[in-house]
Amino acid sequence: MTNGAEKLLRDEVEVVDGEEMLRSEFGNLVRVDRLRPETVLADQTARAIVSRMRALSEHVAREKQAIFDDIEAYQALVFERYGARLGGRRGGITITAFGDRRKVAVQSADYSRVTAALPAAQALMNEILDDLTGGADADLRTLIQAAFERDERTGRVNIQRLASLKRLNLRHPKWEDAKRAIEDAIEPAGSKLGIRAYARASNDDGYEQIVVDFSRL
Repeated sequence: MTNGAEKLLRDEVEVVDGEEMLRSEFGNLVRVDRLRPETVLADQTARAIVSRMRALSEHVAREKQAIFDDIEAYQALVFERYGARLGGRRGGITITAFGDRRKVAVQSADYSRVTAALPAAQALMNEILDDLTGGADADLRTLIQAAFERDERTGRVNIQRLASLKRLNLRHPKWEDAKRAIEDAIEPAGSKLGIRAYARASNDDGYEQIVVDFSRL
């Protein structure tokens, strides 16, 4: 076996009749010592980086949970000190270190999702646009159509853009029905607790956020 092949990560190597094999994207087994050096290097590099990134992601997820546990414990102690019952929505607090050079902001953000009423709302808005042809300017048509478009990457409708349609004041007999359909097309889906940490070298400096993306974990 070549030196490059010896460096292959062992997690996907299969041994068949004493020969080390790797399975291709087509499902067939290929002997490791038959692979080109650049193929071996690509395999080694890709799998090593993915393994490290997965380990890093798992580490960050554990740290995130530990931070949330610390926030929970802090809030419980504060509530206990004042004899208050811990409950309800969390968030909206700032924890500041002595000396005012470190602080943690905890915020709760609500999020929503679209319902089965969305197609009805879109159909009604299209009817209104068709009836207002000539009376509806291009900007209004673009605004309404864009509110129902789905993101190419996520496939989701922009909730804020959809909700903004309710602020329109259209002179059409079906506008009230359309507005009600838009309202029914959006429903609460819960809330997420966000934590941001800030630090500064001295009290004369502005705070700088310590960037860690917890949003996907």
